Amino acid sequence: ERSHGIEGDNSSILAAGFSPTGSHFAFATHNGRIAIHQTQDWKEARRIELKQPVTGLALAPDGRALFAGITSGQEGGAAGLLRLDLAAGKRSKVGAAPFLPFGPICYSRDGSLVATGTRGGDVWIY
Repeated sequence: ERSHGIEGDNSSILAAGFSPTGSHFAFATHNGRIAIHQTQDWKEARRIELKQPVTGLALAPDGRALFAGITSGQEGGAAGLLRLDLAAGKRSKVGAAPFLPFGPICYSRDGSLVATGTRGGDVWIY
């Protein structure tokens, strides 16, 4: 039995995860939407449109940033790893892997490192 539901937009969910504190839940869709919800009331706190599939995501331990794996497309060409500064509303590409979308993404406990895997079988640490 599920305890909560969040209505989608008919696009496949490709990645989802909770913040380390459990205060937020984020999910990403095939159409490039990232939605961040507060878990206290399940209301949407933020929406980010990337215009291309998001294949992985992770919220920073301090809640100030989010990493998203993207497929090839409008965010600078090749598949890559984006860092989204949620406080400043800025985004920057921190890694690129032509034709190898990033998959699972995780932070170290202290937030100083981010690890991700590619569909080509590599693990990259930033």
